[in-house]
Amino acid sequence: MPPAIRDTIFVTGNERVFGVTTPTGIATPVDGGYRVSGQWGYASGCLHADWGVLGVRFAEGSEGTPKAAFIFFPLDAEGVSIIDTWYVAGVQGSGSNTVRLDDVFIPAHMIFDPTDEARNDWLGADLIEPRDRWIDEVLVPLGVIGPSIGAVEAMADIVTANINRKNVTHWKYPMQSDSEVLLEQLGLARMEVEAAWLHLGRAAAINDVVAQERAVTGHEKARAQADCGYATILMRSAADRLMDIAGSSAFASASPLQRFWRDVSVGTRHAFLNAHASLELYGRIHAGKESNNIQFNYA
Repeated sequence: MPPAIRDTIFVTGNERVFGVTTPTGIATPVDGGYRVSGQWGYASGCLHADWGVLGVRFAEGSEGTPKAAFIFFPLDAEGVSIIDTWYVAGVQGSGSNTVRLDDVFIPAHMIFDPTDEARNDWLGADLIEPRDRWIDEVLVPLGVIGPSIGAVEAMADIVTANINRKNVTHWKYPMQSDSEVLLEQLGLARMEVEAAWLHLGRAAAINDVVAQERAVTGHEKARAQADCGYATILMRSAADRLMDIAGSSAFASASPLQRFWRDVSVGTRHAFLNAHASLELYGRIHAGKESNNIQFNYA
């Protein structure tokens, strides 16, 4: 982020920031900045944050402004409220409620245009950290997929721990590990999880390695998005397979397996992880077609 925003927000180093990039609010230019109103759903982390970053569009007739930008504001600002809307089957702990702004003033230096060419000036500054060079198109899907891969790893650990002590009801297997079919399914689930990690590792390397050395290409951006999308297919397949091994008892309310399974099912369907649209994006760049994502560019 630009130094002016960074220095305003991170005073102690303990500040927490939530964000919703979808530009569902309207910013109207006024003296010294903007007046912003709107609602943003799926605001994960808003219940525990000190600051927020939200995508905005500009009021019609606003001259000299980009199509969209990001605003930064403190959660305790006048006109900011959180609406209790997060009632879902999984990922309940994210508190992804709806944030509302009613005519909130945003100083001009607290709005960020990601297309501003001046960004290249501060990217070369001495105080810039490696993460300041991360590419948004790669950062966002990786940022939301972490809890899901952790949940399916936990499922695999629980099922593996039970494989040598849990029987197979109504079938002639004293233990699950006596069934070659269940062992094959466990092995396949483990391979799916490990394959998902390989794809996520390749995507992460775009920001951690490539972006630190040179400009990231459009092909690399699209591939990283596809890596994340395809990883969710592998993760959901592994989660379902592990529940098949665990059996119907795993769906008991007290079972952590069903909670992890619900978290994986919901978390991997985040808009930025849309598996099939992500794979379409990768096909589009190979075919020379334009991006199918309103916030994704090949530049």
